[in-house]
Amino acid sequence: MTDNHNAAGHLRSAALHHQRAGQFHREASRHYQIGKDYAHAAHQALIARGRALQAINHEDGAGAYFSGHNGNGLRKHSEPVLGLLAKSLEAPEATQANLSGAEHHAAAADHHDLAARHHGEASKHL
Repeated sequence: MTDNHNAAGHLRSAALHHQRAGQFHREASRHYQIGKDYAHAAHQALIARGRALQAINHEDGAGAYFSGHNGNGLRKHSEPVLGLLAKSLEAPEATQANLSGAEHHAAAADHHDLAARHHGEASKHL
């Protein structure tokens, strides 16, 4: 993580990493849809996870700028908030169990796109 970013810069970087993670998940989804090269799909998913972790590092970097302001710091991630998604679904076990590999990666891509838009918008307010 570069130290010369301000909070807005960190949020823009997080948005970029989320965008790239979404692209890699879409690629993985396409590999599942065509029904071959599952090893390549797994590799794309691994790269997407790396991008997500880089995004989280930048999110935490942005949060460091706000930690001293009236005690209102951004929540630091200890691990990607996969559990948060499950809590937001009505029946996570049933929903997750019914997803194919392609659908799982497509859903992950959609979540990364949403995170990228969120961080992009947040960076404009700083």
